[in-house]
Order: sequence, then C-alpha cells, then structure tokens
Amino acid sequence: GDIVIQDNRIVAVGPSGSVDIPADAEVRDMSGKTIYPGLVDIHAHTWVAWGVHRGQISQFLAQLAYGVTTQRDPQTSSEDIVTYSDLMETGEFIGPRLYSTGPGVFSNDQITSLDEARDVLRRYSDHYNTKTIKQYMAGDRKVRQWVIMAARELGLTPTTEGGSNPHFSTQAAFGMSGADSGRFGQLQAGDGADNATGQGSEAAQGSQTQATDTLVPRCARP
Repeated sequence: GDIVIQDNRIVAVGPSGSVDIPADAEVRDMSGKTIYPGLVDIHAHTWVAWGVHRGQISQFLAQLAYGVTTQRDPQTSSEDIVTYSDLMETGEFIGPRLYSTGPGVFSNDQITSLDEARDVLRRYSDHYNTKTIKQYMAGDRKVRQWVIMAARELGLTPTTEGGSNPHFSTQAAFGMSGADSGRFGQLQAGDGADNATGQGSEAAQGSQTQATDTLVPRCARP
C-alpha cells in the first residue's frame, strides 16, 4: 500500500498505485514494518523541571520515541507547562504536542463568590494556553457551580476530578463537561446533588464501570 504524508499529516492512504503521489515526494520503502498514526495520551502527568526549565526534556523524547505525538495533562500542578507548550510549538523542543488544563482549581483558591471564581479563572482564559480547566475539590456545591458559571462566561470548558463526588451522573447534573479518575454511579431520586450516591458500598461497586477522562453529557446548567 501507499501512504502520503504532507506537512506532518496523513493526506492519502490506499493500495499501491491507487493514490496520487507528488512528483517531488521523498519515497521510503517500509516493507516489513508496521505504520500507525501517532498516539494521543489524554492523561499524561509529565511533571518536569518545575521552576528551572531545561533545554530539552528527556521524558518528552521518550514519549515521542514510543509513538506519542500528542499528550494532555489534566492537572499540571504548576504553570511551567505554559512555557513548555510554547517552546514545543516554536520548535525549540522535540516531543509531543502539549495540551493541558494548567494547574487545578483547588480549595486553596478560597472562592467565596461568583466574582471571585471569575477572578481565579481569568488567569486561565487570559494568560494560560488552555481552553479547559480542572476543578478539583474546590469547595461545596455552590462553589463548584460558581466555577462552572465563570468558566462558561470566559469560554473555558470545565472538567472535574472524582474525588469531590465520584459519581459522574452528579457531575453532569452540575454542568461539568468532563471528568476523570472516578466511577459511574446513579443519581437516586430525591437525593440532593451533594448527597447522591451510587448503588452500595465501595466493595459493591466492583460491577460498575471504571472510567478515566470520560466525557459526560451536560444535563443541566447551574
């Protein structure tokens, strides 16, 4: 078969002689080899060289060597990823394309109003190279909904961590667009959103589906 790659993108695939190949194309014989598109790692915590930035990151080289051409960190714990992402885009680094949520929104942000949620999230919309945020146990239901409301106003997609409430049906009801590191559960009739539980104890939840970085439908807006 033939594969045509142009500007780092696969533009044509087909049986030998069936696709148009540019006259000036570099031809490589890949007989006996396996070819597949680059892997996308959507949960990659590559926490490297905080505060002091290296000239080249060995972890990025290793990921690229294993076929990962794009990675996403769902909670970076520092702002350094902004610098690394910029260096990767300008060609100063060799490695996968880098996407992230930036540092998570935690309880230490001490959000007590919608206006304060807007202030916290403006660093993401105005300064960080991200369109997605990670809210991780930032507070009670009211705080989490303020974060969601502020995110939507600022053009950010809010996601969450299962630690605050591990049942994704509850998070969907809040208006979260995504979640990771939790379990699917059922929102029981009559339960408040903060008190919703899945069926049975942790031991009984073994039959429920484990999920990581699972997009969930947005059932309602706060």
